Amino acid sequence: MSVREWVANPIRAGTAAASSVLAIFHAEIVVTVLAFGWANLQQWFYMASLLVASHQAFPVSQQQASTILAVLGALLLLKLLVRAANRIKTKLNDNS
Repeated sequence: MSVREWVANPIRAGTAAASSVLAIFHAEIVVTVLAFGWANLQQWFYMASLLVASHQAFPVSQQQASTILAVLGALLLLKLLVRAANRIKTKLNDNS
């Protein structure tokens, strides 16, 4: 798969990359990388916002960059909601 095909079909490229990674590496490594990504989700979101702002300099369209930003934004919102729920639960248990 050439670079042009990767850029033209990001879903297929992502699926191929994910299946290759899962086939090559052990589950512990994949889980560690995913945990690193989850822990640094706010930085990934910030980088995606920079990608949207400067999409002309990269081989990605503004629509693709906006989609990446939207997905990362939804994941970041989920992470922050889970964190807030855990803090509320902790405060309620401390007050009881």
